[in-house]
Amino acid sequence: MGLFKCSKCECIENTALGHYWTRSRIDMFIWDETNKGFKGEPLCSECGPKFFDDGKPTEFGKWHNRFPKEHISEISEEERKGVYNL
Repeated sequence: MGLFKCSKCECIENTALGHYWTRSRIDMFIWDETNKGFKGEPLCSECGPKFFDDGKPTEFGKWHNRFPKEHISEISEEERKGVYNL
């Protein structure tokens, strides 16, 4: 399972559930005041952009609850070795 650290809240997220693979496509989204400083950065499902550029909602804006939300400081050094962008 690919994991990464959210650039905004620093929680651990799965690359398939968060704003990881689409992070370079900043033109696809509307960036509001809560996340416009993080354009192009990997963001978790809660911090990711909430709307596509056409105004349709994304799946982001709330935690997915597929696993508990954990801050990077809550996981072991061994677990951190498998996290991208540390």
